[in-house]
Amino acid sequence: MEYLTVREAAEKWNISPRMVQQFCVTGRIPGAQKFGKSWAIPAATEKPQAARSLPEQGTAGLLERANLMPLMNTPF
Repeated sequence: MEYLTVREAAEKWNISPRMVQQFCVTGRIPGAQKFGKSWAIPAATEKPQAARSLPEQGTAGLLERANLMPLMNTPF
C-alpha cells in the first residue's frame, strides 16, 4: 500500500498541512497511522469534508435537558 505524508496530502487536497493533521488526529482519515511525529496517509484516501460543512446535530432539545435555575425577577 502506498502512503502520503501530511505535506503531500495537503498539496493533493489543496488545504493546509495543519488541517490534514487535524483530520488525522480526529480520526476523519480512515487508515491514517502515526509513526513517531509523522502521519502516514493512504494514497487512495479522498479528502474528508470540513466539520463546519457537515449537517448540524440539532440543538432543539438542549434547553429541555439542561438544569437551569429560574430567573429571580421578583423582589425578596
